[in-house]
Amino acid sequence: MLKLSKAHWSFGLIMLFLILLLLFWIGSRPPRVLVIQSYSLDYPWTADLDQAIHKVLDQKPYETHWLFMDTKRNPDAASKQAAGEKARALIEEWEPEIILTVDDNAQEYVAKHYVDNEDIQIVFSGVNKDPRTYGYTNASNVTGLRERLDYINIKSLLFYLLPAGQRNFIHISDNTASSQGRRKELEAFNWKPLEFKGSVQVTTFDEWKQAIKAADKIAKVLVLTQYHTILRAQDSNERVPPSEIISWTQKNSKLLMIGLFIFHVKTGGTIAVGPNPQEHGYDAANRVIALLEKNTTPRALGIQDNKDFILFMRNKDDSISKRSLEKLDLSIIYDAYALMGQKRLE
Repeated sequence: MLKLSKAHWSFGLIMLFLILLLLFWIGSRPPRVLVIQSYSLDYPWTADLDQAIHKVLDQKPYETHWLFMDTKRNPDAASKQAAGEKARALIEEWEPEIILTVDDNAQEYVAKHYVDNEDIQIVFSGVNKDPRTYGYTNASNVTGLRERLDYINIKSLLFYLLPAGQRNFIHISDNTASSQGRRKELEAFNWKPLEFKGSVQVTTFDEWKQAIKAADKIAKVLVLTQYHTILRAQDSNERVPPSEIISWTQKNSKLLMIGLFIFHVKTGGTIAVGPNPQEHGYDAANRVIALLEKNTTPRALGIQDNKDFILFMRNKDDSISKRSLEKLDLSIIYDAYALMGQKRLE
């Protein structure tokens, strides 16, 4: 019969102690939350939303890590695929309990690969596409907030701003997947008695200029959504700064211009009405807390639409003010356009 020496027993006990210590550490370490942003902090929507996430999660004893895919500045398919692979590699290595994925590219290239994964819960935010696109609707491990525009109030705003016989508008944007989604929503909505003159998506600055000049001949209002991926030229990877796009548009268009995201005012526009990015950030962070601390499940939390919409305006002194869309006072919008020297419709 093999006899173990005292040294062997000591080594065995040490190894057993290390294994138990490792198991204890794994079981007692703080929950890990990986925040995956589709874009970068130079995009105002991302910055505002991310600020809200920080305000909530920075107060919690979780291990929280941030990853920015930067697909707004690198919108080509290869770059988005590479960013998604990097994020998935980090997930496999770091093994977070929750991935908090913001905007559609983070869903398409990362989160959808973990649907019904028993080891990871998905909290999404800022999603434009139908959640069914990513397999989320019946998933056991997914919860989140869809991003929707308040088309009913936008319709009312345009109706009261425009005189009878001139109640028409055109939508112009860049040519991202998100913008294509907005186009479908605009086309599906019942705008009567307004007349929707169509939606134009462009890739280059020259195409943008052509679309703006053509719009002057057929519409009374420019409705703008995203324009952050417009290229300087067809054979160039240089993106035109959003502020330059808006500055050129203001100088070269006679139309009333309204943005459907509040960053429109931050990039030089006068009026914007859109979803509150901080609602998305607070909602996502609070869903994380509910999952980790309140013994609830993603399915119990469900999937909802955003509800908070804000009117942003640039004032005479170039400051920016905001109001809830629910308390809309049209007189202040007229005043804003007058102060900024915008053409008034009669």
